[in-house]
Amino acid sequence: MSNRLFKDTKEFTFLSIMFGITIFFTYTAGMIPAGMASVAILCFIPTVITSLIYGPVKGAFMGALAGLVSLSKAILMPAGILDPYFINPLVSVLPRIFIGVVPYYIYKLTKSIVKASSIASFLSGALGAIINTALVMPMLYFLYGTEIAKTVGSSFKVLLIGIISSSMLIEAAVMGIFTLAVMAVYIKKNPNIKAEQ
Repeated sequence: MSNRLFKDTKEFTFLSIMFGITIFFTYTAGMIPAGMASVAILCFIPTVITSLIYGPVKGAFMGALAGLVSLSKAILMPAGILDPYFINPLVSVLPRIFIGVVPYYIYKLTKSIVKASSIASFLSGALGAIINTALVMPMLYFLYGTEIAKTVGSSFKVLLIGIISSSMLIEAAVMGIFTLAVMAVYIKKNPNIKAEQ
């Protein structure tokens, strides 16, 4: 097996485009006044798409890049009260690696059960968003829970309930719909495609 990260020019070009889209959505999310939760999650759709098309290794790589872009934005263009905590790569980078791994296996499992790529694509995207919140929030809690509680003026539990009941559900729906749409086009153009092993 080759040890090269990229198999060919086509793969390198695809990952470069996904990385470019990640940067675009990450740095423009805060400029859009409406639907902040749904806009913010768009930066991780390229990670999920990469995972489904090229497998969990490339997905993890793209997730790490997305996390680094998120970290850079927290440094260069902080927009929210939680942004300073995302300078820590344990918060901004490590959890995002799994956004590029888990959807791949969700897709394979769902596809093996229901045989419908549309359902598998939607669930993969939706759970990719849920994984983001499910991993980032505990990291924030364990590393900065007390400090965040003082900053926001409420307990971390109250903050978490608010995020789960609003942002996470919106982001899961948006991520699922976008993943479904992109994969539908990709599969239509590549009818014989199979997920990378």
